[in-house]
Amino acid sequence: MRSKGLAVWCFRIGTCVVALVTMGCASRPGSPYSSECDISSLNASDYLRGTWCTVKHAALRCSTKSDKCLVQCELGGGAKHIGGGCQHLCSPGVYTDKDVAENGGPFMPPGALACANEDTR
Repeated sequence: MRSKGLAVWCFRIGTCVVALVTMGCASRPGSPYSSECDISSLNASDYLRGTWCTVKHAALRCSTKSDKCLVQCELGGGAKHIGGGCQHLCSPGVYTDKDVAENGGPFMPPGALACANEDTR
């Protein structure tokens, strides 16, 4: 899906140039991820299964503060020197109704737990 915007540049002499600017919603054709949460550059094999499932499903949902925080943290190299890593940085330890409301939804992305529990044999 593509969106189109109109950009106008005006020069000091009073002449305006109008250009049509086209921007893509997804960073790669056929990618299931929005450009803000595109984890195509990450490798699932670099993660424990449960962690990868959480990152993947956060990227697919990409609608809460914690989703975006987690994805951006992992894309930035992760928080390797912090216990719990990016998951620890991007969600509170205790989930109150206020926390969930401020986050924009539940901290655990739908599908992450089922993904982590799938039999991979």
